[in-house]
Amino acid sequence: MALVLPRPSPDSAWVNCADVTPGRWLGIGTTTSSGASVEWFAREFLGRDDIEGIARMTRLAESVPPGSNRLLYVPYLQGERTPVWDPLARGVFIGLTAATSLPDLARAVFEGTAFALREVLEHGGANADAVEDIRAVGGGTQNELWNSIKAAVLRRPLRVLEFQETSAFGAALLAGMGTGVYSSPEETIWLARERCGGRTILPDPAWERHYDELFALYKQIYPRTREIMHRLGDTRQHGTSGRWPQS
Repeated sequence: MALVLPRPSPDSAWVNCADVTPGRWLGIGTTTSSGASVEWFAREFLGRDDIEGIARMTRLAESVPPGSNRLLYVPYLQGERTPVWDPLARGVFIGLTAATSLPDLARAVFEGTAFALREVLEHGGANADAVEDIRAVGGGTQNELWNSIKAAVLRRPLRVLEFQETSAFGAALLAGMGTGVYSSPEETIWLARERCGGRTILPDPAWERHYDELFALYKQIYPRTREIMHRLGDTRQHGTSGRWPQS
C-alpha cells in the first residue's frame, strides 16, 4: 500500500521514498503473506493452490457469514513487515471451536489478510484518513469476494484497475518525462487516469459493522501473543523445523 505524502511519514511502520516530483514523498506499507496465505490454505487444506483450488476456497468462504462465525486469522506466515517489522511473528487462528468448519477457516483467511491491510492503513494517520478510495491491482483483485471483504474492512470503495501492469506503465511514463516526451508530471498523471479505468466495489454497510468489531479484537492478538510467537520461532534452540530436539 502506498500513499503520496507532502513529507516523510514519522511512523516507523512505513517506508519513506522520495517521489520524482519535488516536494512529494511515497509512504509505503507492506504486508508479507497476503496472497501467500490464500495459496497456503488452498494447498494444505484443499490439495491444490492453482486457480481451481482458490476458486473452491472462495466458494467455501462465500457459504458463511461475515466474521467467519467469530473466527480470526492473523496472516503472519513469514513474519510480518508493516506495522510490526518482526521476522519471528507467526500465523494464528483464534476462536476455533468444535463447530468451526472448513468454510469458516477459508473465509477467516480472506478476512485476516484484509485486517492486516487495515492495520497498515491506520498507521498512515491523517494522511490515510484523507484517502477516499483504494486503487487495487494484482492477481488477488480478480477475486470478487476478496475485493468485497477488503472494501468493507477498509471502509472505502475499492477501485480495481482494468490495466494491471501499473509498474511497467509507471516506468514508461517516467522515461517519457526524462526524455522530454511529456512536459510535466501533471501530463503523465492525466494520461495515467485516462488509461487506468476500472470498476468500483463499494463497502457493504452491514459487513462494515461486523468487521469494525472484529478488527478491534484482531489488533490485540499480536501484542498479546508476541512473546509466544518469538519462543516458537526461535530456531536457534529448536532448529529450522521448529521441533524440539530428540533426546
